[in-house]
Amino acid sequence: MKLTPKLWLCLPLFLFLSCTGSQPTSSVNASGDWYKSEPYNNNAPTDPAINRFIVLPELGIIGGKISSSANSFVEVTKLLETNSGKLEQSISQKNGCSFDVIDYQHPVAVGSRKSITSNGKRYSGSLEFEILISLTEAKNIKERIQQVNSCLQAIPKLRLEPNQKDKDMKINLFVSRVSPTLKDAGKYRQKLLEFKSQSLREVTNFPNPAMQFDAEDTKCTSKGIVTVIDRKLSGIELDIDFDCRRLIDEQPIGQNNE
Repeated sequence: MKLTPKLWLCLPLFLFLSCTGSQPTSSVNASGDWYKSEPYNNNAPTDPAINRFIVLPELGIIGGKISSSANSFVEVTKLLETNSGKLEQSISQKNGCSFDVIDYQHPVAVGSRKSITSNGKRYSGSLEFEILISLTEAKNIKERIQQVNSCLQAIPKLRLEPNQKDKDMKINLFVSRVSPTLKDAGKYRQKLLEFKSQSLREVTNFPNPAMQFDAEDTKCTSKGIVTVIDRKLSGIELDIDFDCRRLIDEQPIGQNNE
């Protein structure tokens, strides 16, 4: 079969499309609106031009819960006591790791049709705990990661105790993500107020400050409430309430003079 001149001209295009279609695609996909949904989206990169008050985390807190179910009150309490004891013993042996029970829900009878046993009752209970991870000795984020992993790897597998083949006996463990925090954020109140005031002092020192700003008719107040804006193992961002208003006859603008 002879090809017409037009088909000869189109043939290189067909070959190009067939070759490019078989090329492997990249596993990296870029998106321009990845972090536009929220103003404080944790996935958004940090703008280095923004002044932020950052301090190092002192603690990492992991929340957890042990829940168990069995055919009697005694069996449920035995499961909770035995396995929480395993957790405490294993975690406390790791340097910088501690275990605290923070809540307990005693076993109660469950009335679900699917869990009714031969005696007509089934019990379930739970125990909540916290794993505290000391980060004060960690010099950088790599050492903090190692400390967190050390505490997590100390968590043993939960087993049914006493060892029975009863399929109705169940025990589950839930562990949360690590929450970096401080022992006392209030100790940074004075430094935060100085940090907030610094920008005002810089404005007053301008050779030609903005016309709408006059230090003499502006009053700033603060109750000293420190708030955690963002928390990561690399650092914790703090802020403090800081309200500045212009004054008219020593009264904030917008308030009725009496």
